Amino acid sequence: MALPTVISEAMDKDLRIDSSCTQIIDTPLKLPSQFHAPLKPGSANMLPFDILVEIFENYLLEETPKHPVETLLPVCKSWSQAALGATRLWSTFRIVDNPSFWGFLIPRRLARGPKDAPLDIYIQVIYIRAGEPGSQMRWFETQHNEFMYLSLLRSLTGLHGEVARRWRTFSFVDLYRVSKWWGEFGNYLSFSTPHLEKLHLHGIRVACGIFPEAPVLKTFFARKIRVLGFPDLRAATTIRIESTRDISAAL
Repeated sequence: MALPTVISEAMDKDLRIDSSCTQIIDTPLKLPSQFHAPLKPGSANMLPFDILVEIFENYLLEETPKHPVETLLPVCKSWSQAALGATRLWSTFRIVDNPSFWGFLIPRRLARGPKDAPLDIYIQVIYIRAGEPGSQMRWFETQHNEFMYLSLLRSLTGLHGEVARRWRTFSFVDLYRVSKWWGEFGNYLSFSTPHLEKLHLHGIRVACGIFPEAPVLKTFFARKIRVLGFPDLRAATTIRIESTRDISAAL
């Protein structure tokens, strides 16, 4: 099997992640000064659908648990209709904080969107610092964190993998490799993903092969991962792998 070039010990700028980073800093979008004036009463209802969708999709990039995209729905009737008609709002998941919030929100958000809409998923695991190492508080928080991440992964895959079949892009970044202790983690990386086009994995360790059925996978980025078997890469056009050990057996 002829594979595209595999690059070890080197990552392009898309994969350079500073492992010293312990928090996500969101910078709000700054609008041009001419937009600083408040909208006139009723003018929000007059915006065209495509303009509203563009505004909402930009909001999606900056959403937080305190201000999720669902806060757009009660603004007015036209905003609610536009938001519900914007498929990307309900099929894009950027999970970089508070897994408890996302574990609650994901099933509701999936229910709002079309049942066949492709899903784009980005998960960055947070590192628990509560309590001293070995303390009961640290143990409790770690167990809770594991439960919540596995819960949201269960929602994103579906009980029998029916939701995983909709994945278009999937990124899982675990800078501190805490997921290696999650006993069920490998199960959620073993479903069929017939529409998966882009896969980015960082810091995972599972005792099984991953993504056994990914026939249209075009882009595969991997850094500091340890698995028994890689996805089928015959259709891939871009592969970037950083590893400190021989990975030929897993390919």
